[in-house]
Amino acid sequence: MVSRQVSNALFFSKRWYDDCSFTKPTIDMMMLFPKEVVSIISEGMVNFAICKFNIESRLKDSRRLGSKIVLALFQSLKKRRQSDECAHLHRIINYLMVLDNVSRRMMVSHLLELAQHVRYYTETCQEYHQAVKLDDVDTITKTYVKSGNEAAKAVLHDIRQDFNQKIYSFHEALKRAQTEAPKSPRIHTRIDAQNRDMKVQDN
Repeated sequence: MVSRQVSNALFFSKRWYDDCSFTKPTIDMMMLFPKEVVSIISEGMVNFAICKFNIESRLKDSRRLGSKIVLALFQSLKKRRQSDECAHLHRIINYLMVLDNVSRRMMVSHLLELAQHVRYYTETCQEYHQAVKLDDVDTITKTYVKSGNEAAKAVLHDIRQDFNQKIYSFHEALKRAQTEAPKSPRIHTRIDAQNRDMKVQDN
């Protein structure tokens, strides 16, 4: 009786993508991001899947899905994994499950590509000592979903250029401050000399 309960627990805790060599690494990579970033990327890919694969219609066709997938979808509602904490990522994982192998590979490749763009953005922020902005992540995601890979690269290029400009402006301001700094002691020396003259005259 105990062994049967253990085997059932293992069956229900195991997910379809655990043995999928191209899906699991991408899901694991997603979990390295903060929850807010995961949510933005996943929401974008939800919209991508709906437009690209007409996924909602597939989910409604239980006969086409088969009893095994329907049962797995039901079990996924128990949300026993960390990836289930994000509602959008949870949906993405279920979407991937119902897609055919070719469509699934295509979907995973797009998810991975977008995740790599966001990772590049966060690494660029670290390089330039800038804070990661969720608005930037949202812009990168929406641009990728709507216009594709090259358009997302262009956004990343613009962000990097903006960081460069900020650093250039900072260094220019620092140079001006350093150039103007020596003038201050002269001003104070002149004022001190004037004060001494006034004291002499008073005496």
